[in-house]
Amino acid sequence: MSTAAVPESNIRQVRVLLVDDQPIIGEAVRRMLASDPHVEFRYCANPLDAMNTIAAFKPTVILQRSEEHTSELQSHLNL
Repeated sequence: MSTAAVPESNIRQVRVLLVDDQPIIGEAVRRMLASDPHVEFRYCANPLDAMNTIAAFKPTVILQRSEEHTSELQSHLNL
């Protein structure tokens, strides 16, 4: 396994959207990701509001824990 550093130009920006109804979870994830300059993070507490955030932010990754509205968000995303 190579230990060579990856050139900065080859590192992609990752956009992470967390959809969770508990703000403390959003803050915890934000703090975990804050030190990585290649990660842009957004938090949304309401899955129904997440659709607007998804359209504007265009996340690479969507993390969702809020089970109450899981099916609603999935149907909007055509999952």
